[in-house]
Amino acid sequence: MKRLTAGLLGLALAAWGTACTTAKGTGTEPDPVPAGPPARFAGTALFTDDVTATTGNWTHRFEVEVTWVKVENPNPAPPAGTTRYVPSGRVHAIMRSYTDTGRCTVDRDGQFPITTTAVPQEPDDQRLDLGSDGRYQGKLYGSWRLDYVQFCSNAAFQSTATLYMSLDIAGTLNGGRMQGDMQPKVLTIPTLTSTRTGSWNFASN
Repeated sequence: MKRLTAGLLGLALAAWGTACTTAKGTGTEPDPVPAGPPARFAGTALFTDDVTATTGNWTHRFEVEVTWVKVENPNPAPPAGTTRYVPSGRVHAIMRSYTDTGRCTVDRDGQFPITTTAVPQEPDDQRLDLGSDGRYQGKLYGSWRLDYVQFCSNAAFQSTATLYMSLDIAGTLNGGRMQGDMQPKVLTIPTLTSTRTGSWNFASN
């Protein structure tokens, strides 16, 4: 009788455990994927233009905090099955240079808002398009005027420069994240070489 009772108890515990597993899961299932494209992506991007010239060198660096917001009714509309996003956020622009002539240096930075339009019309307008197949393509583009002082060996000069950023973004969505590096762009002329690089890391939220 004791053996029979123990056996029945074991079967009951096993059945209860199976029911709990079925009801609550094992805890190893992946998080559910939300239906449709995300409402926004948020993260950071980096763009750098390094120039080496016969008279010196300089670097323009842009550190970007950005939130890409879904456009509900873009006009003109992107290709069928494509979701368009436009950015908001801020840009930290950094300018550093050294010139052999006069031994001059510049070390300056500034904070600027990202400005954009929800109706892209020009190729360089800022936008991000996400296709139904998970492929995305876009651009972070802009120019900002930065006041600076150039310190030389025997004098200092105040001036203003316009700094340009043009980050090409392309890749495939991976688990709700966009992450990658821009194909480097190298421009070489007899007096200088410019190398432009960039990267991005955005997550859906």
